Amino acid sequence: MVEGVTYVADTPVGKTYITINHDLNKDPFEMFITVGKSGSDVTAMADALGRMISLNLRINGQVAPRERIRQIVAQLIGIGGARSVGFGENKVRSLPDAVAKVLARHFSFRVNGLVEDKKENSTNGVLAQNSTNVAQTGMLWHSLIITMR
Repeated sequence: MVEGVTYVADTPVGKTYITINHDLNKDPFEMFITVGKSGSDVTAMADALGRMISLNLRINGQVAPRERIRQIVAQLIGIGGARSVGFGENKVRSLPDAVAKVLARHFSFRVNGLVEDKKENSTNGVLAQNSTNVAQTGMLWHSLIITMR
């Protein structure tokens, strides 16, 4: 049995539904990413990204699921494409950027060059791959316009 929550995000490729499911231990277990236009290349890429994140979460290993999520956010945050939506703190640069922002919000990470756990001191963070983009655009974890469904 899994429990989950679905976020709705406006992205450069359209309205996107991001579902995060947790197992019985409340650890993240899988993720589904759905873009409104079925059958398109964008939908296929969104599905693939969700499957790869889910696979990463299901692999047994020494890294805790929450830490895996932190590292995923660090890799995806700030990835830009040809278009973006929103301005300033609400700017979403791509579908992967939106996914990172939803994950950061859901797991209470603070993103500002580093991906840090808000529950801990700032000494436990992972440097975001695109830290200069994060700093330049002022993207914070709460900057994405999200509605819970």
